[in-house]
Amino acid sequence: MTKDHLIVAAKGTSIEEAKRILIEKNVNIGEVAFECGYNNITYFNRVFKNLTGLSPGEYRKSNINDRYITAEDLTSQK
Repeated sequence: MTKDHLIVAAKGTSIEEAKRILIEKNVNIGEVAFECGYNNITYFNRVFKNLTGLSPGEYRKSNINDRYITAEDLTSQK
């Protein structure tokens, strides 16, 4: 496996984590990017869209029915 393949694999792993966070947590995109190791939100958005075909916001909206309801969600609705 070449260095480039390792980088792509690592990005894919972090984006899979981002997809999970986008569905499960009610946090902004910047926080998702930071949790997944990206310090630059623009770069995170670009990588996410290149790998999924959707922006992080579009992905969250398209998967809203899969979202888990958490205690945090219930308290934020008050």
